[in-house]
This record gives sequence, structure tokens and C-alpha cells, in this order.
Amino acid sequence: MNEVVNSKTQNTEFDKLLAESINKSNLKEGSIIQGIVSEIEDDVVVVDIGAKVEGRIPKREFIFQKDQKELEAGDKIDVYLESLEDFSGACRLSRSKAKSKEIWAEIEKSFESGELVEGVITGKVKGGLSCEIGITAFLPGSQIDTRPVKDISHLLNIPQKFKILKMDVKRNNIVVSRRSVLEEMHKEVREERFLQLKLDDVVDGKIKAITDYGAFVDLGGYDSLLHSSDITYKRIAHPSEVLKIDQKVKVKIIKVDPEKNRVSVGMKQLEEDPWHKVKDSLKINDRVNGVVTNVTDYGIFIEVENGIEGLCHKDMLTWSQKQNSKPGNLYARSQSVECQILDIDHEKRRLSLGIKQLSPNPWIKFNENNPIGTILETKINSIKDNIIFCSLDEEIDGAIFSKELSWEN
Repeated sequence: MNEVVNSKTQNTEFDKLLAESINKSNLKEGSIIQGIVSEIEDDVVVVDIGAKVEGRIPKREFIFQKDQKELEAGDKIDVYLESLEDFSGACRLSRSKAKSKEIWAEIEKSFESGELVEGVITGKVKGGLSCEIGITAFLPGSQIDTRPVKDISHLLNIPQKFKILKMDVKRNNIVVSRRSVLEEMHKEVREERFLQLKLDDVVDGKIKAITDYGAFVDLGGYDSLLHSSDITYKRIAHPSEVLKIDQKVKVKIIKVDPEKNRVSVGMKQLEEDPWHKVKDSLKINDRVNGVVTNVTDYGIFIEVENGIEGLCHKDMLTWSQKQNSKPGNLYARSQSVECQILDIDHEKRRLSLGIKQLSPNPWIKFNENNPIGTILETKINSIKDNIIFCSLDEEIDGAIFSKELSWEN
């Protein structure tokens, strides 16, 4: 018990002596003092200023050094004493605040000359990111990258170059851009890569972005357009049906525009044209099986061979005009159907198809069974504009005009 009391007494006396020593020294909070680097860790520099505990300064505060001299244990450096002992018992020091005037002058020179500065992104703030370039700078969200970035974790605490966009000494405000640096780098790479790309070359690429009208393919530093019509001979509703982000693809250069520095590529050009395959195999009046690939107000599209698609106009679906008025009520995508080839145009790559031709024409049978003058019982479906519409058969409708209802007007 006495040993514990003696230990506490010794600690109290030590704290008093240390406090007196600190008071007699130049360790005043809010002042710039000299310290000695005692240890260099992965993320922090440990500095001894003769206080109760050593101070720990983030390494990023040392990043802006014109001479790029490496810090070593034993080096004497100027630091700003923020607090001898904060609420957690730590001594808070700052290198950037001690060197702020010097760093501001150097950054201003870089700004005026258009030089890039090196720094690290430290975290998120309102409207963008916070950067350390020797002193704290603001990186707006629009200046992070050439494309919107959702996850910034891969950018944090990585040394990289920035361009200074604006400086305000009075407000202690610096705005920087990472996007400007990337754009300049991309421009140089694009120009060099563009000169290497030749018409009809087959090159490897990677899908970078997918849009409603196609995809952008990275050809190794140069982005080219892969239009949806050049992806495949098959009908697709959206490029995402056959392509994925970061997918590796082989493409053929189909267009080079030196004036606009644009390159267009195609994937289907590496396949055999399916129309060449069926030139002699498909004939008019042939009955073929196919799959519905699209349904529109004017008819349905049917793929009868891989990459060979034809239109069955709505008038060719059934013998009933009423049913044909809404093709979507009769057929759906991916539905298997049998149809007949009505016309082939190899030059325009058009195929006209019919489905109703596979069933007997109900009008012929109706006329045979009901010659002119036959009296029939019918069911009234609707009355519109003084016309009575009625059903004569499952697929045959009739119309009675008002003047035919009676001999009297």
C-alpha cells in the first residue's frame, strides 16, 4: 500500500517539475518552435519538442518540399504548437502551419507559372474533397475525374499531381483540379494512339461505358464508339444485352475521321454476313420457323435464321382486321412462330413475312357457304356513326349502314 502511495507522490512531483520546465521554456501554444524528428512511421512523423509527450504529425503535411529532401530521424524542423496536451493527452503539432507562409509563396509561383503541384486527397468535404498540398486545398467534385466518381477510396492518401485553379490569400483558400491533369494526360495519349489506328485494323479493346445507342471501347488510351447497329447482326433492344462494363472485346476499325479525331469500330464486321449464307437457301413462299424479336404497332419482327430478321406487317398476322389492330395482344417477344416468306430483297436486306397465309382464307369459305342474298342471324358488337358493326363468323365482321335498315328514310 505504501509503495502505491509513494509511486503516486513521485508521479505528481515529476508532473510538477515537468510543468515548471515547460513554463520556463519556449513551449507556448500558438507559436512556432523547433523540434527533433525522433521516429518516422508509415503515416506519421514523430517529433520531440521537449514536452511531456512527443507530437505526431501526419506525413502528408511534409509532401510539399521543393528540394524533395527525405526526412531522417535526428533532423531539426520547425513545427507549430497547437496544444501541449489535448483532451486525449496528446501533443498536437503542425508542420504545414509552421511553413504556411513559405509554402504559400511556393504554391503561388506554381500557380503563376502553370506548374503542377503534388499532394494527396485526405477525405470528403461538402461539395468535393479535401487535399493536402503542403497546406489544405479544396478539390471540387466536378474536378475529381473526367467522369463521375462514386467511390473515392482508391484515391485517398495516394501522392498525385494537381493543377491550381484559384488562390485567395485573404480567405486562405486554394482550389485545385485533378481532372485537368488527367485530361492533359489523356490528350497526349489519345493523340499518340490515334496515329497508330488504321482503317480495317483488328484490335483488342475493353468496354468502358454503355449507352442507349452503343458503347465506348477503350483501345488502349483511346476511346472509340461502337454503335449498337455494329455490335451484332441480331436485333438487340439495348447494348447491355450482349455487353458488360470492363468486358474485353475484339473489334474492327470501320471509320477514321482525322478532322474530328474520331474512330468508329464494329464487332459484327468480324463475323460472316448471315445474308450471304441464306442467299440460296431462302425462297419466296417458303414456310419457316422463327422467333419474335420485337413487337410494334405496325407488326412484329421475326428472326428466321441467326441474324436474319423479317417484318410481318400487322395486316399479315390474321384474317381479322380487328385482331390485327393490336399486334401486342397476339404475340410477345421470344415467342416461337411459323410463317411464310412473302418477299425477299437481298440488296436492302429486307424480308417480308406472313402468318395468316398458313391458314385458309375464311372469306372464301364464307362466300361459298353464304352466297349473295343469304339471310343470316348475327350479333351486334357496336354502333358508331350510324353504322352497326356485327359478327358474322369468328374472323369475319360485317357492317350495316343506316340506309340499309329500312325502306323508309
